[in-house]
Amino acid sequence: MSEETPNPTENTESQASSRSYSIWLGFASREQTPRGSVRINIKWGRVIILMVLLGVFGWMGKSVGLYYFFKNVRDFEDVSFTDMVLFPANRSNVRIQQGNYQIDQGKAALEREDYRRAFSLLREGVARSPANIEGRMLLAQVYAGWRPDLATDILVGGVQYGLEDPDFIKLMSTLLLMSKEDDRILELTDKLLEEDPPLEVQRILNVMRMQSAMFKGKYDIVRQIFESTDIKQTMDGVIIGTSLYIKTGKADTAAQVLASVINSSPGGNLDPVYTRLVNIYKTEKEYNKAREAALELVIQKPLEWQPRIMLIDVLSASGMTDRRDREIDALLQEHRNNEQAMTALAQLAAEYGNVRASSRLYDLALENGYNLGLFSLSLAEAYVSNGEPAKAIELCNELVREDPSWLLNSESTFNAIRALAYYTQGDSELGNLYLKNFLESTRTNVNQLFQASRSYKKYDLTEQALKILEEAYAREEGNEAVLVSLIDVEMEVGAYFAISQHLKKLFELRRPDYAIIEDIHQRLQSDRFLFTEDRVTLLEELEKILEERDSVDWEIWQRVEQENS
Repeated sequence: MSEETPNPTENTESQASSRSYSIWLGFASREQTPRGSVRINIKWGRVIILMVLLGVFGWMGKSVGLYYFFKNVRDFEDVSFTDMVLFPANRSNVRIQQGNYQIDQGKAALEREDYRRAFSLLREGVARSPANIEGRMLLAQVYAGWRPDLATDILVGGVQYGLEDPDFIKLMSTLLLMSKEDDRILELTDKLLEEDPPLEVQRILNVMRMQSAMFKGKYDIVRQIFESTDIKQTMDGVIIGTSLYIKTGKADTAAQVLASVINSSPGGNLDPVYTRLVNIYKTEKEYNKAREAALELVIQKPLEWQPRIMLIDVLSASGMTDRRDREIDALLQEHRNNEQAMTALAQLAAEYGNVRASSRLYDLALENGYNLGLFSLSLAEAYVSNGEPAKAIELCNELVREDPSWLLNSESTFNAIRALAYYTQGDSELGNLYLKNFLESTRTNVNQLFQASRSYKKYDLTEQALKILEEAYAREEGNEAVLVSLIDVEMEVGAYFAISQHLKKLFELRRPDYAIIEDIHQRLQSDRFLFTEDRVTLLEELEKILEERDSVDWEIWQRVEQENS
């Protein structure tokens, strides 16, 4: 058997066929098999390394892009590059940080009075950072001026974040009470008190709950709070307790409680107690007692202007003009550079027709650069109140000729005073013209309408007062003070066709003083309103409301009086 000699040609071809070439930038090799086919071998190690590097560079590029996007496009100056590297895994955290930054910027915008920018920043900031209670409070305060419903929704919607913050709860309470959402308050406070918040927050919630319960005539809730908490030992408890006395026609008992509190708490901050006591005495025409209480506060706080204004008010109401003028002289001497004090005095002088004081204040406003519009209109009103409508008209005409810059903003009040001056002078034609301007002005608010109605009614201009109150009610149907005055004037003029509808609306609102309810009940019983729609049903409902007054547990209020004395 012979040995086969190797073929050198075959070795050469095998070597040639096993050659490989690097392709695809070194990420694969090309190899030809002995049979002539081509084999591609991918170098997975290099591919994986490349993919990792591309991913790293891509992620960093994304991070750089997001960093400049948030910094330049979203105006998020405090953005962190580290957060952008981790994004979107930390999306919620970045969102909260951006919201907090926008809220800080919104605060800065408020400080420089850029309100449009502040509103936009605060709204977006709270949406991104809902737990930022300071931002919520600022946004609610911005909304409160023109959309109080949204202001309360913002605070109630974030109450879980601010339940332990007394300032947050206090603002929420204030706005809810101002919005007269008493049923909502009772439901909300019942729920929040179950969560056992801090003691100070509990007191705020209980005060709010008590006030709403009183407004709705639910005295069982008031009693439960008084018996289960220490609120009766606080100033809020005293004020609310005496409010119920006043509301149910026991002003004399309220005065006794307040006087006992003053005697038992010397040296404390008793300004609210003195103010309420003086108002009670003044309303009951016990001017000597009112003067003594006001003078006592003036002696305790001789450097403050508010007690002296209260004393001047009492002296004006009681007709002690010489003593009043001396107090006015003293106030002008000590506080002539305090515009707030001078404004309060001007309003008081206008109410009582003190032309001498109003003229001095007008000159002082010119001298010190005060709000000339307010002092000019106060002087015109003082002329009317003092029975000098011709001088008021002369002043108004002079102001029209001068056309000062403030006149446009004070247009509604100016027209109301001007119309009243013409009416009291006997010129109904011009009075009707300016009253029409007053009612149609978009600058006129409900409070201005209500105050004007009282002035017109004081001068027996009942038909005009009715027109003003109808306009006020059309603008704000939920204002019980306006509605009570409207019903009173309607009953006076015999407008029985509208009384039924308005009384039904009144039953849905906060309770006025029970003396007012009793007066309406007595007047509705007369034959004059025999054909009033649903008269029997209305009388029954009025009787039910009067029964609330009789159902009050007076023992608990007597205990409050004893504890405070």
